[in-house]
Amino acid sequence: MSLLTLPKSLANTTRVHEKWLQIIQAAQDAVADDMDQQNFTAKGIRIKERAIPPEILGRNYSRYCYLINQMYDAFLNNVHLQRATYIQEIINICMKRLFELRDELVHVIVNDYVYFDAALVQLQMTPFDIEIIVPYHFPLECRKDSVEKFLQKLWADAVKRKTKGQSILDMQDQEEVYITSSSSSYQLQDSLPRIVPPPMLQIGWLEV
Repeated sequence: MSLLTLPKSLANTTRVHEKWLQIIQAAQDAVADDMDQQNFTAKGIRIKERAIPPEILGRNYSRYCYLINQMYDAFLNNVHLQRATYIQEIINICMKRLFELRDELVHVIVNDYVYFDAALVQLQMTPFDIEIIVPYHFPLECRKDSVEKFLQKLWADAVKRKTKGQSILDMQDQEEVYITSSSSSYQLQDSLPRIVPPPMLQIGWLEV
């Protein structure tokens, strides 16, 4: 009599779930360290050595890059469809913090080119580990934050501000005034005498 064994699909599901829990724990640790450094900055603690702030920011930046790549992998390999929604939200939050760290690095280094050599040595990573790999279909599924919707929202807010305090009757009156003004302009054009050019004078075979 053979012993009962778990199906391969169930074993893979358990392994993927355990890996996701490890990613969440690593993300919580990274956020906790980031919050501690932000609290130190809010208290006014200054670092005298100029090389240390880029190293600290670069370390946080590298950790977020690595976490985002792992979350992308979990997003692609997840077996629970209901989990994909909040995975996207976590990735979006990490991406926003990633852009904030990059802006801080550019401000500290005073250069658009940022480097993470010391951070990669401390974390024992390579440049390939912090290279963001975005799946093709992921931006298409995040179109709710797209530029098109942002512009539509700006346009709707502008129209709302323009029509604020006006009732429907006022808007109808404005339309009637516009229609009557346009019709009166047409009537005025019809009432004006038409200017007819004078006939050409014929002198012999020449036309003047």
